[in-house]
Amino acid sequence: MLGCLMTSPTVGSDMSACIKLSQVAMKPWDFTLYETSDGAAVLKVISVEGAYKIEVDRFFLIGPMHSVSRMVDFLEALAEDIRENYPHVPFEELPKSCVVLRQ
Repeated sequence: MLGCLMTSPTVGSDMSACIKLSQVAMKPWDFTLYETSDGAAVLKVISVEGAYKIEVDRFFLIGPMHSVSRMVDFLEALAEDIRENYPHVPFEELPKSCVVLRQ
């Protein structure tokens, strides 16, 4: 699966100005780990919020891929920590409007 992370979204912008994401690992209904073309790790964390349990996807730039363990247990704990402590997390959140995933 490839995705596009738009670096500066503007009205009428085309997809040529975006960064491709490659899926590295995932756990359904929990997280998906992506790698950018320059080796950064992006973690998509899935949460449910509100009385109607609306699903919310949030994308976080979590550092260089080489420093991220690809172990599922580590990623599960990281996703849970983000869900429990959001918005007070040490990672940069990437606006969902700037992230476009393609299949």
